[in-house]
Amino acid sequence: MKKFSLLIMTFVLFSFVTNAQTKHTVGEKFGGGIVISVSADGLTGVIAETQDQGVCDWDAINALIANPASHSEKGKAFNNWRLPTREELALMYAQKKALGISGGNYWSSTTGKGRVSTQNFATGKVTVIAKTEKNAIRSVRNF
Repeated sequence: MKKFSLLIMTFVLFSFVTNAQTKHTVGEKFGGGIVISVSADGLTGVIAETQDQGVCDWDAINALIANPASHSEKGKAFNNWRLPTREELALMYAQKKALGISGGNYWSSTTGKGRVSTQNFATGKVTVIAKTEKNAIRSVRNF
């Protein structure tokens, strides 16, 4: 009986370690979204949600991102979504087809002097605008 218990514990531990070491790739569906960036070892990176969280001005962003109803069914399982940086928006633009984004301006978290960087997903153009304008939100999270 002790050998059987030891065998089961070894199997469970091996399964846990194997799952923890799963390597990921850009474009992969994982963790409530689509991978847009991975580390050199493939173990960590950034995931973008598969749907927009809404359109709003700067002051309403956090409420939309924090609301589980704003996320996809798989995205609702995670609570560490955030606004992407300007660089992460560029990565999302490169994966816009996989993310199902065809156009529109999206907020980034990159700010300065009361203005914010946005990216247009129809043209790829990055602009800096006032926080009072309304833009779309597509959140990201680290894994």
